[in-house]
Amino acid sequence: MNTAGEAIWLSQLADTMPFRHRSLPDTLSQAYKKTPTNAKAILQHIPLKSLIMTNIIFATFFAFLFGANIGASLQTPLDSQHASNIDVKEIPNIIDKNTALQLLRTLQIQPKRDPGGYDRDEFGSGWATTGGLNTRELVLIRDGTNTQLEWLGARGRVLRGVWICPYTHALFNNVDPETYIDIDHVVPLKEAWITGAAAWPYVYRVAFANDESHLISVSGPENRRKGDLAPPYYLPQYWTCEYVRVWIKQKSDYRLSIDQAEYTSLLGVLNQC
Repeated sequence: MNTAGEAIWLSQLADTMPFRHRSLPDTLSQAYKKTPTNAKAILQHIPLKSLIMTNIIFATFFAFLFGANIGASLQTPLDSQHASNIDVKEIPNIIDKNTALQLLRTLQIQPKRDPGGYDRDEFGSGWATTGGLNTRELVLIRDGTNTQLEWLGARGRVLRGVWICPYTHALFNNVDPETYIDIDHVVPLKEAWITGAAAWPYVYRVAFANDESHLISVSGPENRRKGDLAPPYYLPQYWTCEYVRVWIKQKSDYRLSIDQAEYTSLLGVLNQC
């Protein structure tokens, strides 16, 4: 297929995608340029009608195979010059700077030693459910606007809504959160495991994992970029002051230790807030 033919094929391919966004054609084109020749040949021989039938499955496959973060094209980073004016919904009960400084001084400082044996199921098998809504749905409702709920019997889920990732100021407008929004544990579960939670009773770990005071609705790519990292190895671009205050309170409430690098980083951020 020549260059003109490839351009037409990519345009037709974009039309089969289950979402529309102004940057999608460019995203596909950039990904296609990185695609090995043999893989291009395979894709070009798949009937477009078949691609339509595969819907979101194909979109996910394309992103995985060729490294194009198609899902991220639905997040619209707002102009950085207006970042300070972004109306990120306030998370309840965040401690102030002075309280955070006081609590930071009380945390036990010691080197981190992974005891091994970490598994997500050690903190419960999925989210806890209250009144038909699990913890994830409750956090999505708290952090989002114009959220739409669907009830199937006694079980509810958030279908659509609008979210602003406090870490990146990316706007997710009228999207299905199941695909685009992650719920971040500010203090990651593995970080908690390494710094004290491995010795907790199971029910205590479940409570920690479902504690909404350190659960935040964020963009999926940013949550995966963070992974299990602690300060100073990860701090969000925005919402940094709030982030470290939530981190310190969670470490204090659950008597989790910190190491020296973590302490220095947290103190440095607080002193600049």
